[in-house]
Amino acid sequence: MISGNATIFNSPIAYACSWNPNLVQNMSRAIAQEALSLGVNQLFAPLGDLARELRYGRVEETFGEDSYLAGEIAYSYVKGLQAGNVSSTVKHFAAYASPEQGLNTGPVHGGERELRTTYLPSYKRAIIDGGAYSIMSAYSSYDGVPCVASQHLLTEILRNEWGYQYWVTSDAGATDRLCDAFQMCQSNPLDKDAIVQYVSFYNLGSTTS
Repeated sequence: MISGNATIFNSPIAYACSWNPNLVQNMSRAIAQEALSLGVNQLFAPLGDLARELRYGRVEETFGEDSYLAGEIAYSYVKGLQAGNVSSTVKHFAAYASPEQGLNTGPVHGGERELRTTYLPSYKRAIIDGGAYSIMSAYSSYDGVPCVASQHLLTEILRNEWGYQYWVTSDAGATDRLCDAFQMCQSNPLDKDAIVQYVSFYNLGSTTS
């Protein structure tokens, strides 16, 4: 939804180019004020993703390649938005922006060390330090495990290690991919019960959108 009177700010990667977290926080407070005027109290932003695969078609939505800078900008965005009583949804958990050949939803590879030292710090800064009220999981797989159904990401790291207490939502149609793209289950398009039961059975800590 776009309002004719809404302020159109720069693309997210331009926020990072400012190197000005305070300015970003003021901007996100203004965004919250305009969102509330339209009756919107939750936004699907910001990204914790890193621009490490420049063929990826959504590089402009990231805060660049550096995990420290991305974390600081995302943190400031979350703090400003939620100070204005609009919930932030940090996405796409995790490492979504480095898919094979830059293809959206393509698999991501990197191993545990790369995950923890490169990709997770920006998310943790925004989610835990920023106090984000919600998270969106990723369409992709990381080292062969779908992120939307990753016990390691969503339960072991997010819940158990980080102590995250709020909620995780899937991206649009992401739970369907467990059956359609990843071939992990069979389901009628009109019957979501099989997917919900799959996620619940394995205690994966994710909710469907």
